[in-house]
Amino acid sequence: MRATRGLIYAATVLGIAAMVATAGSTAWAAPAANIAPKIQCAEMKDKTIPAAAIGLPTNGAVITSATLAAAVAPADSKPWTGSPERCDLSGSIAPVDPAAPSILFRISIPTMWNEEFWQVGGGGMNGMVPMTANLRVQSSPPTSPSLVAQGYAVFGGDSGHQGGGFGPPMPRPAAPPAAAPSASPNDWIMNQEAWMNFAYEQLKKTHDAAMQVLVMMYGSKAKVSYFAGASQGGREGLEVVTRYPADYDGVYVAVPLAYFSSLLIDPTVKGVSQLTPGTWLPPAKAAAIHDEILRQCDALDGAVDGVINDYVGCQKLVDPSVTKDPFARLRCAGGADTDANCLSDLQLATLGLFYAPIHYGYTLANGRTDWPGWGAGMEGRGWLTTPSQPDVNNPGTFNGGIGAAAQKGRIGFSQDFNLLTLDLNKYQKQMEDLSNQLDVSEDWSAFLKKGGKVIMVTGASDYISNPRAQMRLYERLARQGQSAVDKSVRYYVMPNSGHGLSGTSAKGEELPSNWEAETALVNWVEKGTAPPAAITLTGFDRTTNQPTGSRLMCRYPNYPRYTGSGPEFAASSYNCVAP
Repeated sequence: MRATRGLIYAATVLGIAAMVATAGSTAWAAPAANIAPKIQCAEMKDKTIPAAAIGLPTNGAVITSATLAAAVAPADSKPWTGSPERCDLSGSIAPVDPAAPSILFRISIPTMWNEEFWQVGGGGMNGMVPMTANLRVQSSPPTSPSLVAQGYAVFGGDSGHQGGGFGPPMPRPAAPPAAAPSASPNDWIMNQEAWMNFAYEQLKKTHDAAMQVLVMMYGSKAKVSYFAGASQGGREGLEVVTRYPADYDGVYVAVPLAYFSSLLIDPTVKGVSQLTPGTWLPPAKAAAIHDEILRQCDALDGAVDGVINDYVGCQKLVDPSVTKDPFARLRCAGGADTDANCLSDLQLATLGLFYAPIHYGYTLANGRTDWPGWGAGMEGRGWLTTPSQPDVNNPGTFNGGIGAAAQKGRIGFSQDFNLLTLDLNKYQKQMEDLSNQLDVSEDWSAFLKKGGKVIMVTGASDYISNPRAQMRLYERLARQGQSAVDKSVRYYVMPNSGHGLSGTSAKGEELPSNWEAETALVNWVEKGTAPPAAITLTGFDRTTNQPTGSRLMCRYPNYPRYTGSGPEFAASSYNCVAP
């Protein structure tokens, strides 16, 4: 995608409903009767939650709507499609600062509740309330019942601002009269309470409000607590691990926005690096670059099949800080830009910046001083290039979109700030503040000590959330105590997959990507059964929902290596091996 792609198009790739999906390819059945509500659904409307019941400062919350949805019998041909009777509640959490927007949230509860819940994260820069009734944990098989159908309560919020997010508009409850609407969709960025809600505080506020709803309706607290999210929701999942560890037992995160402060400004840094005439790397060059990466990396896993499984080996080959002149074969004769299938010397230098780390002259949160280069493998399918030469006098799309608005508001303190004038040294203080606010802590000790479980999945060819940043986060975590991490964390990398954890081979074949992530986490938390080191991913025909093939996904840093025999698109033909 374009350099402005990362936070402008995230929900187009993965909207809220795709962010959370459940597992278990079994027919839906009504959950075992556990506890019935003491207060009926319709009676919940206008119920209030006092500020004292919420662990961070608010002015309390109110339930703005309550709707009882009838049970739906499953179709004979699709036994996973049924759902039980449930209560859909919408609510609003009032801010302390009257100029800040309210936090809007939704909770769906099956009438017969199993006394467990899933909180779900958002997407992009949030601003939308998740549609909780039919959510599933991302990457689960299409033949899976929803979380609510399994008896769970499911809830999530808009993070404390309305609109300014991504994807199609979703119904949301109206803010109470006390909440002053913003004059502009992006005004919330400059409001400190609203910004810190987005950063992480809304997670606790929404959690505590939902817990009060459950206690109010059922007279019982949840016995087991889960969180699931992808992209921005993945970052939020890691925030609850580090900031609110007592509130959760299990967390599933996919493609999290690791070291979000650097990811947020990455498109701008890429743009600034191409301001000089001749340095621009046009999208038309992507095909030649992809072909060269495939030439270097395809066979590393033992099979020439258009799939780059050895993502670690490939990263080393394309990173100019590791391998000298990795793209020398693409150089145009004489070093000038003479053909679409070759690169000039200036364009080669720009390409190197895509895969090499960015070094800061100062220290950010977690003691970090750099930002890793990007992964490789799907350059022809949405990438890091810009549609035209960046121009400081005509910033165009660099200054548009909510991701750009956040940069302008928190770095330049004005929506008139020209992002193509960004100087990392000049704005050191703002970058340090941004990092402290948005970057997930590497200290997971409290969550691990209590026995909490985390499953994290990265797409190795993700060009929206840097996969190497996610790998870096795990590496730094593991260095603090590998044995503790092994007891509580499973980190997998899905080769040749993008932000939605889907991918295709160089020949255009869709790669299997479905697995029962939710079941794996529940079994680990509730039965003590740890997920295996190798996961079989299954493909499904989108029309018939029948399985079509399989491949292997391994614990990081291992990768699937072809055994030398058997079908290339069968998990049984591969073993997980160390790079």
